[in-house]
Amino acid sequence: MPASPHRSRMAGVALVALLALSDAPLLAVAPPPPRPAPAVAPPVEAPGVPAVVPPVEAPGSADLKVEFSQDFRGGRQPHAAMKLAGRQDVDVMEAGPKGLLLKIPATRTKGTSPFGFALDSAVRGDFEITVGYELLLANRPRSGTGVGVEVYLMVRLPSDDGIALYRTKHTDNRDIYGSSHNTGIRPNRRFFTAAVPAQSKAGQLRISRIGREVTFWVAEPGEKEFQQIRRLEMEPGDLKLVRVSAYPGQVHEAVEVLITNLRVRASEIDPLPPPDPTQGAFSGPAGVAPAAVPSAPASGDAEPAPAAKSWLVVAGILGVILALALFLGFLLLGKRRRQTVGAAASSISQETPDDHQSVSFRCPGCDKPMRAKAALAGRKTKCPQCGMPVVIPDNSAIQVEPPPM
Repeated sequence: MPASPHRSRMAGVALVALLALSDAPLLAVAPPPPRPAPAVAPPVEAPGVPAVVPPVEAPGSADLKVEFSQDFRGGRQPHAAMKLAGRQDVDVMEAGPKGLLLKIPATRTKGTSPFGFALDSAVRGDFEITVGYELLLANRPRSGTGVGVEVYLMVRLPSDDGIALYRTKHTDNRDIYGSSHNTGIRPNRRFFTAAVPAQSKAGQLRISRIGREVTFWVAEPGEKEFQQIRRLEMEPGDLKLVRVSAYPGQVHEAVEVLITNLRVRASEIDPLPPPDPTQGAFSGPAGVAPAAVPSAPASGDAEPAPAAKSWLVVAGILGVILALALFLGFLLLGKRRRQTVGAAASSISQETPDDHQSVSFRCPGCDKPMRAKAALAGRKTKCPQCGMPVVIPDNSAIQVEPPPM
């Protein structure tokens, strides 16, 4: 006997209620397979040097397809794309087994700028910049803004923005991770800073940017991941300066920093010069750099734009040309004056008594009295009254009148 429509509806309601109570899905769907973890190389260690924390990718960093990296340990020399930044005579930069040493000694008496190296190539689009470090000497300073290590980036914007991440020891003996966003043209430049406590004297610093969002990260030895300490928004722009330096806190304080590694990932990095295996890098007596290594500006905030540097060169060349033109002008003017004086003296010496005498005669057309220099005898002139040509007579034929006194 076929079931009535009422009974069918009742059976359907009962089935739905039973499924709801049992939490069973109406359709069995297989869960997606777990996403494999990215392959990460084990931490690289050297005697007495903290391990390098494995990179942790920032959100959206998969688009960072270009990378520049260097491990400074094992005495590796800096890449040819790096140049000195802010070095004074006594500062030392030296490649060693534990990394690249940046040293500002206590004997430095001039200049309070950070000292280190800068990447001599523009970084474009989104980026992630990581630096491994160890503070060897960063005692409590007597004054200033703290001593330690700094990563400073300058953005190519009309406001000349700079962003910095640093690990420093302060005058109140605090150990901090600090960050700063510097914007505006001097004297109206503004500094927006923040700080959190730091524990270890070694670790890694990282600054990343995705779109308009800039994030500051830190990692200490033993930590498996980077910790975010600050996030801010700013206008995007290409990086015209990537500088890693020992930071004296704008005062005369001794600082020693060991840089273990540098890694720059970005959407685009301008072409870098090929490594030079013969380059002596920055090692040597008193940290003297080879002549082939150019110097970078001492301070990120004070760095002149490349266009300003070229204008300085052009202005210097124009100044030299102007000075030479003035010198040659004075020489020519002096020569002309001497020639004029000589000609005047010559004409005076050649004058005869007749040059100072005159002859009187009349126009044959209108009988107007006329007078001319006796030396002009035989030449023609015009009568000022009738315009008739008149030959100046010889003074032998007429009476010569002496010039009026």
